[in-house]
Amino acid sequence: MIKALMPVNTNLESSIALRYAKKLSRWIDLMLHDIHIVEADRIGPAPGSGWTRNTWENALIETASQEIHQFLEMENLDLKRLGHSEILIGDRTEKLIETLEEGEYQLFIEGALPTFNLSDFYFLVHSLLYRAMPCPALIVKNIVELNRVAVLVGNKDYPVLISAFLDIFSSSGIEIDLIDYVLTISDELAVRKANSHPRWLNGAASMFGDKGVMLKACTILEGPVSQVAQYLRTYGLVAASLPRNPRRHYPKLELLARVSAPVLICWL
Repeated sequence: MIKALMPVNTNLESSIALRYAKKLSRWIDLMLHDIHIVEADRIGPAPGSGWTRNTWENALIETASQEIHQFLEMENLDLKRLGHSEILIGDRTEKLIETLEEGEYQLFIEGALPTFNLSDFYFLVHSLLYRAMPCPALIVKNIVELNRVAVLVGNKDYPVLISAFLDIFSSSGIEIDLIDYVLTISDELAVRKANSHPRWLNGAASMFGDKGVMLKACTILEGPVSQVAQYLRTYGLVAASLPRNPRRHYPKLELLARVSAPVLICWL
């Protein structure tokens, strides 16, 4: 069972994340815990303390609980859930980090609408929440068919990525392609198949074999970041590793920002 935490609001981002989670649950034994954070300081100043404040907070929780319940009823998704939605009051980042650490979750799922502004993805990955996240993060940009996965590997970071990926997908049976990429300034995308890959890629592939997981293909892509991202759009999920605080012009960060498919980030 993969225990996943998902923050839920009554918006399109949450709807996309929930619908994709349903597709994901067909491949893995997903147990979802949805949580909604009421950021009271955005509503207005809290009224005093004691009984008055408690009454005010309880009213906020009750209202939010009804809204989230109605939202989930409208989505009408048959997902395995850890009880009812959890409603908390406080700072969103602090509450999510606290919940992730205390709940020992294996996955964090969040919807994020696709955008042409690459800075939006950059700020998301550099947020305090993501820098402190104790588990892989699944960023859902679009609702796509989940029938195959691209695992983006490099010759130095692949052990951490593949180990974290297999913790989630080793028993899924989903089609997996192992992809190395070289970003160039040329206008054309070159695609090389297994008979020409470097030795370290054999080591990466063997990590899957050791877990009894068969790869569909091992591929090397060479070309501009836009073309590599275009190639990856045919996948239902793109898995990659990132350092906790990647520099703004980190090539892989730009690539993941451009990818329209959902992205699974495993932290280095």
